[in-house]
Amino acid sequence: MSESIQKTSMDPIYMLKFRRGGLFYLVNNIIDFLHIAERNNFQFDLKLEDSLYQEDSRSGPVWNYYFEDIFDIDRSKTYPIYKYKIFRKNHLTAPRVKDGCMVPLLLPRNRELANSYIKKHIRLQPHIQEIINRCKEDFSIQQTIGLHIRGPGRLHGGMKEILKKLRVKNSVPFHIYFEHVDKYLNNCSDVKIFLCSDSQMVIREFINKYGDRIITYDSSRRDYGEMHELGPENNELEFSYYKLGEDVLVETYLLAETEFLIHGNSNVSNFVLCLNPDLEHKYVFEEIETKIDWDAVHLNIEAENQKRRLRRKNRNQTVIASLIWGKVISKFYRFIRGVIRQI
Repeated sequence: MSESIQKTSMDPIYMLKFRRGGLFYLVNNIIDFLHIAERNNFQFDLKLEDSLYQEDSRSGPVWNYYFEDIFDIDRSKTYPIYKYKIFRKNHLTAPRVKDGCMVPLLLPRNRELANSYIKKHIRLQPHIQEIINRCKEDFSIQQTIGLHIRGPGRLHGGMKEILKKLRVKNSVPFHIYFEHVDKYLNNCSDVKIFLCSDSQMVIREFINKYGDRIITYDSSRRDYGEMHELGPENNELEFSYYKLGEDVLVETYLLAETEFLIHGNSNVSNFVLCLNPDLEHKYVFEEIETKIDWDAVHLNIEAENQKRRLRRKNRNQTVIASLIWGKVISKFYRFIRGVIRQI
């Protein structure tokens, strides 16, 4: 199904399915899809498959843990699935260099337009808004600069290639962030820094350098970061999946209230820029990104994907062959036993 759908009286509503992913991977794609839906005059409901934020103790859809319904949809009915293409050049909030390629994640195409969809459809649950309002007052957030940094586990969205270009391995390119923070502080020496990161190691590094200038929200973190991914690095950690979503949501809305944003490559920072389209910012990898041959990167990724598909095909064929030979041998032994009994 293409992205241009003619609304009919029979099918004015579609179901939009998402795989497991971070909260703002989800939100940014929903904003983009709202743009598609408005242009084509239809509505949609959400189906979040295997959501990380699902908790048995909480009832209702995961989306409603944090947000009010986007549309007033009758969920007792079944709607056709919309085949939504995420990785596109014209994606409103998370565009890519090339259609069908997931790297690199670029900055939003139209912050003002994305903001109009946020205001109209992305409505926080009251208890989330209360936390944000309280923190805004406690942190004096409008007198701070915002700093968003992902931990060393952030390798997708083009970060693997960016870090390789910077010759940084298994870490965070702190020197680039320090450079831009120091540059801003030279002109505003008394400003505080509201630091958001999924990595406790990042928090420690910045406190070591900037001391009590650093303000943080009490969120769930680990040194590696990537809290929304159930990899071997965090399998033994104990944390609330619900709070994981609440934490990043509160931090993101607070970042949008700061006076200047310094950030890397992330769905979180892209949403912040759309939530506050007037917010001045500095993308720290802007220059290095232009020095990477993304066409060559895409070719390498496709070659790796083809190898992966071939290995999967060979593995499946091996399994099928084993099953077939197993049945043949089993029948042969049964035949031999039958012959022996007759002798």
